[in-house]
Amino acid sequence: MKKGAWHQCCFNSQNLVEEQLHNGIGCGAILSPKDVGRNSLIGYSEKYKDAGADVLIDQQFYVPEFSNKNLESYAITKFRPNVANFTTIPDSHMDGLARELYDLHYDAKADGIVSPALAYEAGRMDIVRLNARLFDTAKRVGDALGIPTYSTVIIGNSAINTDGLVDGIISHATSLDCDGFYFGFEFDDTDAVPSDCKHVYRAISAGLSLTCTGKPVLQAFAGPFGLLAFGYGAVGATIGHFKNVWRFDRRRWGQAEDGGGGNAPPRFFSSALWSTIVYPDETEQLSASTRKKVITPSSFSLPVEKAGAPKWAKWDAYKHLVAVIGSRYGLLAASGNARENSQAIMSQLVEAIALHQTIASEGITLKDKSNSYQQNWLDSITELLSKRSDDFDFLEFL
Repeated sequence: MKKGAWHQCCFNSQNLVEEQLHNGIGCGAILSPKDVGRNSLIGYSEKYKDAGADVLIDQQFYVPEFSNKNLESYAITKFRPNVANFTTIPDSHMDGLARELYDLHYDAKADGIVSPALAYEAGRMDIVRLNARLFDTAKRVGDALGIPTYSTVIIGNSAINTDGLVDGIISHATSLDCDGFYFGFEFDDTDAVPSDCKHVYRAISAGLSLTCTGKPVLQAFAGPFGLLAFGYGAVGATIGHFKNVWRFDRRRWGQAEDGGGGNAPPRFFSSALWSTIVYPDETEQLSASTRKKVITPSSFSLPVEKAGAPKWAKWDAYKHLVAVIGSRYGLLAASGNARENSQAIMSQLVEAIALHQTIASEGITLKDKSNSYQQNWLDSITELLSKRSDDFDFLEFL
């Protein structure tokens, strides 16, 4: 699995992803039948690979009854499990699923198989058994194609409230003969960026447990939260320009996707704040010295850097966000040392907290709750380094 930022493709993002890849942002892309028809998926896969990226396909079985026009173009859709009777799926059903997985990944020249799976839930051994069967089916395909098979480990929000439930799911997931993990966590926050300290800690602790198998971990549905993934040793984390791919949330499979924001002003993603700030409403209120610290540049941010608040296109704001986050993830992935990355991330968060305090001292309240998670993230990763120091030592010997 390539190390760095992975683009989590979503509604209306495919061309943006191609542009970012050609600009050197990102090492891979994750496509989904939910977002593009079959022919388009194969076409985009070819473009991404021409740009030097690896390609994975997430079938997104998380809400099995979900359907849309794009999914109708895939023969594999008829094999999406029926939630009413998925415990009795016959072997012939799995054989059919294997054939369609093979054909799609062969045609797309994918670089690995992301096992179809449902989100793991508290007390649901039927889902554990189903995911094991789905993984075995995907593994057959991966072996036949000569590409790695990654176990999908999405921990549903019914299981995130106790260490025991999370640990049990990780135990089941790591028993599979996989080549790595596609890992996500269904936080129950309503905000786009998770902030609950206990849940954040459990998520990165679960990620560390997966990493300690010696197999690569890709943090899925990550967005800005992916920063912490490199602290537990993930090789990659996903980015996307829409907030609905910054976290795993099953409500996404049932909502219209229109690009979000309507006529709202663009948000400037600041690496120094590790959050967004409204442009120009808030950026223009900052003192000159604070603004200089907040406005971290990219190839898409030139208008924002100029005086007088010139117009800035929302799509350029999206591209800037992906470029800034992707560049940071690329640097952390290149390091590859989980403890060193954790310490670097902690320093970054300390500086972000101080800069938020400076903004507050200037009488400015940021609209996007931009200072709501940095301290909790800092506390969580500090706790992880303390409680699981032996595991960080172990990673250094792998």
